[in-house]
Amino acid sequence: MRAIPALLSILSLAATVPLPASEPPTSYGEELLVREAEVVAEPPDGLSERRRRDLEPGALLLLEDGAFREITAVKPLSPDGGSWSLLVYVDPGQIGRETLVRSALALARRSERLAGLGEVELVVADPEPMRLLAPTREPAAIAAAFADLAAVARARPDEHPAAADLPTVQARARRLLESVAAHRGGGAKALVLLTDFELAPGAGESAAAGLPPRLLAAFPETGQALAAFGWVAVAVGLTEEEAGRPRREPSEIDRLRQLTQGTGMGETYALELGRRSALAAPGAFAPFLDPRTALLRAVLRETAGHLAAVEAQLDAALAGLGRRLLVAYRTPAPVDGRPRALELRLLPEDAPLRVPRWRRSGTPEQLAEARGLRLLAGGTAPSDLPFTAVWVVEEGGRAHLRLAGESAPREGGGPLRLSLVFGEEEARHLLVPVSGEAGAWSRELPLPAGVRRVAALVEDLGLGSWSGLLVSPPALAEEP
Repeated sequence: MRAIPALLSILSLAATVPLPASEPPTSYGEELLVREAEVVAEPPDGLSERRRRDLEPGALLLLEDGAFREITAVKPLSPDGGSWSLLVYVDPGQIGRETLVRSALALARRSERLAGLGEVELVVADPEPMRLLAPTREPAAIAAAFADLAAVARARPDEHPAAADLPTVQARARRLLESVAAHRGGGAKALVLLTDFELAPGAGESAAAGLPPRLLAAFPETGQALAAFGWVAVAVGLTEEEAGRPRREPSEIDRLRQLTQGTGMGETYALELGRRSALAAPGAFAPFLDPRTALLRAVLRETAGHLAAVEAQLDAALAGLGRRLLVAYRTPAPVDGRPRALELRLLPEDAPLRVPRWRRSGTPEQLAEARGLRLLAGGTAPSDLPFTAVWVVEEGGRAHLRLAGESAPREGGGPLRLSLVFGEEEARHLLVPVSGEAGAWSRELPLPAGVRRVAALVEDLGLGSWSGLLVSPPALAEEP
């Protein structure tokens, strides 16, 4: 994002507000900056193609955290415009063999359509994410990669994915978030998830209404972070037919009954009348009615995405990506890591447009916590922002962690965020404003009683660079 100085200085405000002597100043710089951001929008149903292509900034109204923002450009995307970055992400632990085979082959058959949308990348998390296809627009390379993925899947045992418990769901969410966060830049980005949809325990183990709150929050929070990074999620899990219902062709009486009174959601057929419905196929409704898909559907809502259980829905989702709009706007919001709520409306109808519900202002806290948990599990961290972490024990046993480092002017840089991650249930974050000149910084953060290890992170919220350390109490550090 580009940053330009705004006309309003906040120095006088900072000077008139008294601050406690022990607290650091809360301003983030000497000037309020206006940055340019982008969001991908899905036009409302019924909008003509001509009007979609002729939309001007004045025809749209954008709210960010409830405040009006100036729209600077509206770019209509097209099915062959090459504007999209498509990341296909596969977690073999949450998709059955046959579903993976069918989904991969369906994407292989649509290689030219995918290449028309933009660059396609394939990542498989087994369990750590590995790139199997670098970003490319070559249809032959795309088709070969998905055909290979189907062949490997067909060779594995035909086992249904095990029911997900809380640690498993959270670990998958963290791996996914870390993988997509590695993609820099803006523009139109789509995350294609190959999955069996069932990300929660089955009804025999735990009813959906009785799921632990942290489990219910794990994936929606990931959806918020994905949306903040600008990703539109498309969940694909193609099944040959509706579970437990054999495929059969409709008889003439079936067709007549559907024309006159309908046959219900569980038994619909494609008719040769008007536009074909993406739901007019066996199995199309099943994921929408299964409570075990609630977590995944929450992610799709946050990112303005789609769910494809049959090939007609996959075609509709890809076609929908080709009809979206790329909207650029200016925002004076500070870079502080908080997600900003977005809303976009079409004028004069005041009709809402589906957009990812959030925009990031720096690295989301969810990503910092995912990185910290990886450190606690034995992972490594880069040394982009060197710092020291010293465990300090006061009289009475209270403990603090003293973090210190050097700040240097960096173009596009923002405030630093210090994060302490203690485990799955708790993390703490603190913003440290930095000036335009090089200098040292130091902060002490309190530690919970009884904590034995902590992952400490320092992040530049403007650039996204970071470093991390795993810190233990002095007594534990001296043990063999």
